[in-house]
Amino acid sequence: MQNLPAFKVLKRAEQPPESGYHIPLVHRFNADKTCLVHDITGRIAGDGGLPDMTGAEAFTGTPGEALRKADMLATEHAAPTVYVRDDT
Repeated sequence: MQNLPAFKVLKRAEQPPESGYHIPLVHRFNADKTCLVHDITGRIAGDGGLPDMTGAEAFTGTPGEALRKADMLATEHAAPTVYVRDDT
Protein backbone atom coordinates (compact mmCIF):
# COMPACT_ATOMS: atom_id res chain seq x y z
CA MET A 1 0.00 0.00 0.00
CA GLN A 2 1.25 3.46 -0.91
CA ASN A 3 1.75 6.00 1.87
CA LEU A 4 -0.10 9.29 1.59
CA PRO A 5 2.01 12.45 1.71
CA ALA A 6 2.19 14.47 4.92
CA PHE A 7 1.22 18.16 4.83
CA LYS A 8 3.38 20.66 6.71
CA VAL A 9 2.70 24.40 6.97
CA LEU A 10 5.53 26.91 6.51
CA LYS A 11 5.55 30.45 7.86
CA ARG A 12 5.30 33.30 5.38
CA ALA A 13 8.38 33.36 3.09
CA GLU A 14 9.88 30.31 4.87
CA GLN A 15 11.48 27.84 2.45
CA PRO A 16 11.14 24.06 2.53
CA PRO A 17 14.30 22.12 3.40
CA GLU A 18 16.92 21.74 0.67
CA SER A 19 17.16 17.99 1.11
CA GLY A 20 14.57 15.33 0.39
CA TYR A 21 11.76 15.04 -2.09
CA HIS A 22 8.72 17.22 -1.59
CA ILE A 23 6.06 19.34 -3.31
CA PRO A 24 5.92 23.02 -2.26
CA LEU A 25 2.55 24.76 -2.65
CA VAL A 26 2.44 28.55 -2.22
CA HIS A 27 -0.80 30.54 -2.14
CA ARG A 28 -0.21 34.11 -3.39
CA PHE A 29 -1.83 36.92 -5.34
CA ASN A 30 -0.95 37.23 -9.01
CA ALA A 31 1.38 40.00 -10.21
CA ASP A 32 -1.39 42.59 -10.69
CA LYS A 33 -3.07 41.58 -7.39
CA THR A 34 -6.39 40.72 -9.04
CA CYS A 35 -6.72 37.04 -8.09
CA LEU A 36 -5.41 34.32 -5.82
CA VAL A 37 -3.08 31.86 -7.55
CA HIS A 38 -1.07 28.87 -6.37
CA ASP A 39 2.53 27.99 -7.24
CA ILE A 40 3.12 24.24 -7.23
CA THR A 41 6.68 22.99 -7.74
CA GLY A 42 8.61 19.98 -6.59
CA ARG A 43 11.77 18.09 -5.78
CA ILE A 44 11.04 14.62 -7.07
CA ALA A 45 13.11 11.50 -7.64
CA GLY A 46 14.16 10.51 -11.15
CA ASP A 47 14.12 12.37 -14.43
CA GLY A 48 10.39 12.99 -14.53
CA GLY A 49 9.42 16.57 -13.90
CA LEU A 50 6.34 18.41 -12.81
CA PRO A 51 4.31 20.61 -15.14
CA ASP A 52 5.25 24.29 -14.75
CA MET A 53 2.70 25.73 -12.33
CA THR A 54 4.48 28.90 -11.23
CA GLY A 55 4.53 32.54 -12.27
CA ALA A 56 2.24 33.14 -15.25
CA GLU A 57 1.45 29.40 -15.35
CA ALA A 58 0.38 29.20 -11.68
CA PHE A 59 -2.57 27.00 -10.73
CA THR A 60 -5.74 29.12 -10.68
CA GLY A 61 -8.32 26.99 -8.86
CA THR A 62 -9.50 27.41 -5.30
CA PRO A 63 -7.12 26.81 -2.37
CA GLY A 64 -8.84 23.45 -1.79
CA GLU A 65 -8.35 22.44 -5.43
CA ALA A 66 -4.68 23.47 -5.20
CA LEU A 67 -4.24 21.29 -2.08
CA ARG A 68 -5.81 18.34 -3.92
CA LYS A 69 -3.57 18.94 -6.96
CA ALA A 70 -0.42 19.11 -4.78
CA ASP A 71 -1.52 15.94 -2.96
CA MET A 72 -2.10 14.15 -6.27
CA LEU A 73 1.34 15.19 -7.60
CA ALA A 74 3.06 14.16 -4.37
CA THR A 75 1.35 10.77 -4.43
CA GLU A 76 2.05 10.27 -8.15
CA HIS A 77 5.76 11.09 -7.76
CA ALA A 78 6.23 9.45 -4.32
CA ALA A 79 7.15 12.74 -2.62
CA PRO A 80 6.50 12.13 1.09
CA THR A 81 5.69 15.73 2.02
CA VAL A 82 3.69 18.68 0.71
CA TYR A 83 4.84 21.99 2.20
CA VAL A 84 2.14 24.67 2.19
CA ARG A 85 2.88 28.39 2.55
CA ASP A 86 0.45 31.32 2.40
CA ASP A 87 2.07 34.48 1.02
CA THR A 88 -1.19 36.39 0.50
